[in-house]
Amino acid sequence: MPDFDDPMAALRAIRQEGKEDRNAPATPRQSKPKQFDNPLQKVSYSDVAKATKSSAMVGNYAQRTFRLPPEYLELIRQIAANEVMSIADAERWVVGRGLLAYFDDGEKPEFEQSVRRRVTLPNWQIEE
Repeated sequence: MPDFDDPMAALRAIRQEGKEDRNAPATPRQSKPKQFDNPLQKVSYSDVAKATKSSAMVGNYAQRTFRLPPEYLELIRQIAANEVMSIADAERWVVGRGLLAYFDDGEKPEFEQSVRRRVTLPNWQIEE
């Protein structure tokens, strides 16, 4: 049988060197920066809700969703820009003024007559 070079011999030699390197003393590594603890990860959502007495509380404010016509939002943005305040503060101010108008000044909302129709669904059951 003729002699030939073993192509895998070089690979085995590299692997063997790697094993020897593993026994060498460890070099100090850069330590990872520590992550900040998030205290809210340690408590459940229901515990947060109990602490604030409601899941709708954000700090000292109750969180609500308003649906406004786009032109109202633009006016609120204009107030915020004119008075150099945040949009959230301008929204709270507008709501506060509305409450004062209602309770202190006796202003009442106006209503328009609307016709609302609702379909009556048949009462049926699937027979088994």
